[in-house]
Order: sequence, then C-alpha cells, then structure tokens
Amino acid sequence: MGTPWKSRYALRTQRMGRSIIRELLKFTQQPDIISFAGGLPAPELFPLEQCEAAACRLLHEHGATALQYGPTEGYLHLRRFIGEDGDKGKVTLRYRGREITHQDIGMRLLERIRDELADISVVEHMPKLEGRQMVMVLGPKRKN
Repeated sequence: MGTPWKSRYALRTQRMGRSIIRELLKFTQQPDIISFAGGLPAPELFPLEQCEAAACRLLHEHGATALQYGPTEGYLHLRRFIGEDGDKGKVTLRYRGREITHQDIGMRLLERIRDELADISVVEHMPKLEGRQMVMVLGPKRKN
C-alpha cells in the first residue's frame, strides 16, 4: 500500500500547477538553444580540473568538517588573527528587527566562540549589549 500523499499536504497544493521556472529551464537543455540567463553558464566551460583540485585540497586539509554545516566564516580567520599574529579580535553580533528580543541566543553564540578559541585567547571585554549590537573582545593568551 502506498503513502496517501493527498492527505499529507494542504488542500491548496492540489490546485498548484507546474513551476514556470522549471518549464523555462527545460528549454535550456535543448542543444540548439543558447541561454544568456544569469546563473546558467555553459557546462563545457566549467574549470573541472581546478574544481577537482580545490575539492581535494579542501578535503585533505579539513576532512569531514568541510562537509558539515557550521559557521561559514570567521572562526578560522579569528583563530589565525589572534593565535598566530597575536592581535586582538572584536566579535560583533548585530541584531535586526525583533531578534533583539532573543539576546540569550546571541550570548550563547558568543560564549561558543569564546569556548572554541579558549586554547589561544582570553576574553578582554565580556559580551556587552551596545544598542542593537553585542560586542566581545578577545586577546591572545599570555605565553609563560
């Protein structure tokens, strides 16, 4: 017995038609069509060897963490900035709209950054709300 899909979705989905975008993209698959649409480069122009080398280097340097969801920027840069260069780092979290009502989430994020960098840094200025921003300053750990 199959899954009763009609009962799993809202009734309005039964009135939905095909995606116009999907129908337009079907035309780009025809060999006699050249598409100048943004985001649809010619596949034969992709630099496959360079992409393969970059992917291999990424997996070699970062392993499985390269495939995991996580922060998209900042931690590695901050780690190098503080740990290798010995500079201070300012972490700023900016709240937009009603996000300000959930300051605890921002505080937990800053605490997580603090904990992940605890081996190389100390908190010089504890997280503090300044207007719609929460700011924390990290400095390098003193070497004994």
